[in-house]
Amino acid sequence: MKIEVNVEKKYAFLILGALLIIGAVVIGVAYNSGGPPSVVGHSADEIEGVCKSDGTGCPNNEANILFSDDFISGVSEFNWQYGSGNPILTTSGNHPGILDAAATSISANLFIDPTSNFEVELYAQIKSSTTSFLFGLQGEDTFNNIAEFQYSSAVPFRTVTRSSSSSESIVNLGSIAPYVGSWHKFKVAKIDANTIKFYIDGAEVASHTTGIPTQPMRIGFRNVLVDRVGLKMSDLSR
Repeated sequence: MKIEVNVEKKYAFLILGALLIIGAVVIGVAYNSGGPPSVVGHSADEIEGVCKSDGTGCPNNEANILFSDDFISGVSEFNWQYGSGNPILTTSGNHPGILDAAATSISANLFIDPTSNFEVELYAQIKSSTTSFLFGLQGEDTFNNIAEFQYSSAVPFRTVTRSSSSSESIVNLGSIAPYVGSWHKFKVAKIDANTIKFYIDGAEVASHTTGIPTQPMRIGFRNVLVDRVGLKMSDLSR
């Protein structure tokens, strides 16, 4: 039996167009099966493995752990500890949460594995060139196993790495005056097993290859206005 179907050219194009439209609708429904996104593609809530500000959606692994604190919600979120005195929370212009670490040492109750690469960044304002300034990582005794910016009446503005009293590296940075009274980003980064680098506003100011800490450390800072502090690394050790 021979069956012939004759379709005029103009109707053939209409049929083809209708099939294409139906196919596009089916694909669109399947792609956004979780509900229509507010933007083209998927929002962060629709994608697995994206860390959101409330801590949900983060990948279930130990790699590339990241935390940051802007102090908008107070000072208890990451269990900050104080050496003396009481930190003050304030605001200034477009900085809604500022921690005034005046005359006190503040450290996070979170120890960092020294064998991991890490980046610790502080967005802060040094209050005065007549008071001491400190930011970086400190061991349990705050003297050995350190990697930090330092300044006081007794020492010039400098970066220091120290694994013990007999293994230390110091780089003098010159005057602290350009960094007083304005906001700057200070960063300490361990980039490999034997190198720790220091940055101010994205520019490298020091590189240390000796005195690299060997014991767990935690973030510490003193006598600064802090807008934000953050940590990015591969492993954490408590």
